[in-house]
Amino acid sequence: MSAYPTPQSTTPNHERPTSTTVPQPSTYVMLPRRLIEDLRDSPAAIGVYSLIGRLFLVTGQPIQLSIGDLEAFDPNLSYGAGRRAIDRLVAAGWLQRHAEVGEKFSYLPTWGRVNGLLIPWDRTAPQLGCPRHVHTIRLNDQLLDVCIGRLRPHPFHRAMVERYMSKPLLNLRDIGAYGMALLGLPIKSSNLHHLRLIDAYNRPKPLPDTYTILAFVSQSSTNQLTLAGWKRLGIPLTHPKPFEGQAMLVIPKELIGTVLDIEIGLQGDKPIVRTEDSDPLLDQGIADPTAGVIDQGIADPIAGVIGSFELDETSFSPLERTKTVVDQPTSGSHGDHGNLPIHRESTTTVSANAISECSAEHGGGGNADSLIATMPTEDQNSEAHAAPADDPTRAPAAELPSAQEPPPSKQPAAANPRKRYGLLAKPAAPAPVYRAPTAPEQPTSPAEAAPASPTAPEQPSSPALPVAPRDSPSAKRLRQLGVRADVAAKLATRSLDQVERVIAQADNQAGIRDRAAWVVSALRALPEREDAPAAPQKVSERAILLHPKISGYERMRWLNRFRNADAAKRPEILREFLDLYPLEQNHASTA
Repeated sequence: MSAYPTPQSTTPNHERPTSTTVPQPSTYVMLPRRLIEDLRDSPAAIGVYSLIGRLFLVTGQPIQLSIGDLEAFDPNLSYGAGRRAIDRLVAAGWLQRHAEVGEKFSYLPTWGRVNGLLIPWDRTAPQLGCPRHVHTIRLNDQLLDVCIGRLRPHPFHRAMVERYMSKPLLNLRDIGAYGMALLGLPIKSSNLHHLRLIDAYNRPKPLPDTYTILAFVSQSSTNQLTLAGWKRLGIPLTHPKPFEGQAMLVIPKELIGTVLDIEIGLQGDKPIVRTEDSDPLLDQGIADPTAGVIDQGIADPIAGVIGSFELDETSFSPLERTKTVVDQPTSGSHGDHGNLPIHRESTTTVSANAISECSAEHGGGGNADSLIATMPTEDQNSEAHAAPADDPTRAPAAELPSAQEPPPSKQPAAANPRKRYGLLAKPAAPAPVYRAPTAPEQPTSPAEAAPASPTAPEQPSSPALPVAPRDSPSAKRLRQLGVRADVAAKLATRSLDQVERVIAQADNQAGIRDRAAWVVSALRALPEREDAPAAPQKVSERAILLHPKISGYERMRWLNRFRNADAAKRPEILREFLDLYPLEQNHASTA
């Protein structure tokens, strides 16, 4: 699209100087001043008029345009905004619209109405046929061609858009705002500020040359130049080279024989022949040595042998292998603990040899109890390792007491050390039942055994021991309900009345699946001591809400006062209300 030179003015006072001192561009679009003043509330309409005027300068004919073409030219313009801009220009007389059957509407820019008639643009007349009393301004057409793009309308299809960059720098609203800035009208445009086309006081600046604008685009990370933009800068672009190299051909396995024309049995383009070192079985399988084709009788065995080998199943049975011999470690820094052997067996497993020896010793019955009795425990091993070899007080291994021997009756019972048993050990005995401690028997002296004198005063009996927490009535009641013993022991300090009251509430509740869990949760939420002050009784507002003899204003005033008061003060407010507005007998019963 080449810029059409605008005819120069023949009348010296035809154009008023603009409100700013911007140099006049060499190629421009003439905009009526009254158009900008009348449509200053719609910069998009001014931009659409500028676009249609720019297209008319190129073609010299009415422009066939649709709203979709405007959306393609300006992606930021919606369909509704484009429709309103066109309709407003047509209604104000700045565009002439012509309808063609089966084609788009065609638009012709005008200079407005003169004596009730529209004066269209005429490219053959001086000043495009602009009347003398119509004052115009010059808008640089590079704002449209370079900063947005060039539109190529089509009567049937959607218009094509050519741009120097991938995204337009301005939109039609910015074009209209720049025209308003030429008249000194206040505008708001962030794009014009970003491109430095207006200053801080909204005064327009002259548009830079095309090279500067495209160089500015090349510095952006979100926008890039197109091929047309690089050509406009004069930078030659070479054509892309074709693909170099040979692509790999993939042939289906069904077509290998037909495409490659290879017979099975050939190797290196040489037939298989019989030699002195050949396998006799292979020699028998070759039907014709000159043809080099393997007979079917030997082809199947060869196919089964290629790529396979004998598997040693013993190498894949680690559980059946013998135990790996571990070298005896050297003595550490603390000695070798005497002459005692170091047991390398696991503390949680028993070897097969130990089980077989134990079975042979006890008659082959496989008795686990006898095996546990014969094997030394971990505590015995630790005691044996702890005593040094030269300690004279250490008893020999044969004199150590067995794990099954009970302690002497005269020896006081000591706490049994915690033992660790193997996999064959018996399960631990259940925990003993809690019983109240009793005083141990003391040996009676001769003086105590003698009968007491009748004059001697009686000795007071010892006080009763306190009841254990788990034996309290609350704990027993909870266990009867199905609560676990440990949970019931934690709640044993609660009073029986509180427990019974919570159980009664659970019985009255509907939809409880686990009554014991509900009771425990409720008891945990309640305080242990119920000495907290009782909650104030709730007072209903129905007496105020349903009173028949008060106005709506009074009802809302009393309701707000009642609702905003504390719960303790609501009864007093309700009594005050009933004193002022007493209820009749029939209404008092409902309130």
